[in-house]
Amino acid sequence: MSKYSPTSQKKLIVMSVLTLFTMSLALVFEKELDHKAPIEKELKINGVLNQNHIKMHFQQ
Repeated sequence: MSKYSPTSQKKLIVMSVLTLFTMSLALVFEKELDHKAPIEKELKINGVLNQNHIKMHFQQ
């Protein structure tokens, strides 16, 4: 028997999919922006902040 309720399982699945999506987007942007201006650092920082906000939203 699972120790998580069905709604918690759904939230965990959604959070996992969103995390995978954001990580893959970060990798794509990192490869595309490797040779460009320092905007890359801002995008990485914003991506991490957005990802943490999503985690906090689903943990509540």
